[in-house]
Amino acid sequence: MNTKTKKITEGAMIAAMFGALSLINTYTASTFDLFILYGMVIPIVYYGYHYSLQDNIIVSITSIIVIFITGVPYFCISAIFSCIEGIYVAECLRRICNKRIILLGVIVFACINNVLLYEVFSSLVGLDITQEIQSTYSLLSPYIGNTISLNQMLSLIPLIILLMGILEGYVIILICNLVLPRLHIGFPHNYHLSSMHLSKTSGLLLLLMIAVGIYGYKISSITYYEYLYLVGLMVLMLQGLSFVSYYCICHYYPNYIQIILFLSIFIPLVIYVYVILGIVDIFLDIRGNYGK
Repeated sequence: MNTKTKKITEGAMIAAMFGALSLINTYTASTFDLFILYGMVIPIVYYGYHYSLQDNIIVSITSIIVIFITGVPYFCISAIFSCIEGIYVAECLRRICNKRIILLGVIVFACINNVLLYEVFSSLVGLDITQEIQSTYSLLSPYIGNTISLNQMLSLIPLIILLMGILEGYVIILICNLVLPRLHIGFPHNYHLSSMHLSKTSGLLLLLMIAVGIYGYKISSITYYEYLYLVGLMVLMLQGLSFVSYYCICHYYPNYIQIILFLSIFIPLVIYVYVILGIVDIFLDIRGNYGK
């Protein structure tokens, strides 16, 4: 097949796929919302990797127009960011960008998507995160009522939206990491949690964030200081989980052991164990010494 004909055909197939999913999603009560958010990045990456940026933008715009004609608002916004993320990943792969640049870019777009969905266009798409948190808190209040109040939970809404964006961006990258090599597209980077290893400078910055958060919240009770503390704590916890995952892989532990260890983060005291382990791993490089 002629290259130009093949390019037009594949672009039309992608636009038709978006349109078909949009119609199916509309008539099945938005069943495929998550599929469009996560899975439809792949066709855009595939197309952008094989053809030019201009061609990929044209196909993406065409797909978005088709979805705006046939889809519901939530689906339309998700499709826009699926296309943007696909274009971004494709260009990063073509230009052989650093793995952190790819991950950070996708996370930023995912966070912007969540801010638009849950804050800016929440009424349009029918999402009320405040009501969802209130409902969740009423169910969990017998267990966490003495630990955290409803007002404290509601004050964490911006942080929850940010964390959702980070997790969604990471899931999209993992899907790309899994699928793209099977489509003969080079995806050389490893994004497994066990490969996460922060520098000592990053560790010092995180400890500073925690210290400033604790001190600032005590003297002023401003919510943003609490955000600093929680973000620093969670990143260090992830570093600790990363080492645990690395250790389990080195010892060939079965996957269910890792799953159990990851689920243990819902036990409050265990979180601080992972935080301490993360700090030790950053500053003493225990995995590096272990590898020796």
